[in-house]
Amino acid sequence: MPAAGGTAVTEIVLDTNVMGAHLFSEANSPNAHKVMAKVQHGDVVAFVPSLFWAELQQVCYQKTLPRGRRAAVPLADAEKQYQLAGTFGLVEFEGELTVYRLRAWDLVRSLGIGSYDAYFLALALDLGLPVWTFDRQFRDPVDQSALQGQVLLIGTDVTL
Repeated sequence: MPAAGGTAVTEIVLDTNVMGAHLFSEANSPNAHKVMAKVQHGDVVAFVPSLFWAELQQVCYQKTLPRGRRAAVPLADAEKQYQLAGTFGLVEFEGELTVYRLRAWDLVRSLGIGSYDAYFLALALDLGLPVWTFDRQFRDPVDQSALQGQVLLIGTDVTL
């Protein structure tokens, strides 16, 4: 399916950490900005499980807590960033907690990945799409399995 400029559209499952890096100043923010610009322009269609929003709420809240030398983000700013995330036109899959419950548990046990990551991966497998992430602890165990290439590290496996 071509995008507005006639280029091919890339479909992905978007990991929450990409949105978090886009919304808040982090080491991966430059690449996150590029990904989210592609989503905004329609060059990338980003699918997310509905639990994306719960995970993003946690990211936003965590940013309001001071850590070491990093100052806390004011709650009002974190709230604005959370609201901004809802403007990107992400394609939300609802019901994954029921639909993928057993598949996610199998992925947690067999790959040793986190539960949220397992739901993102289960959605990606069902849709036949890769997950784009900044999380090596998610990508590496998947890459060492028969599912190699299913989870792609932005900046390493995906260049923008």
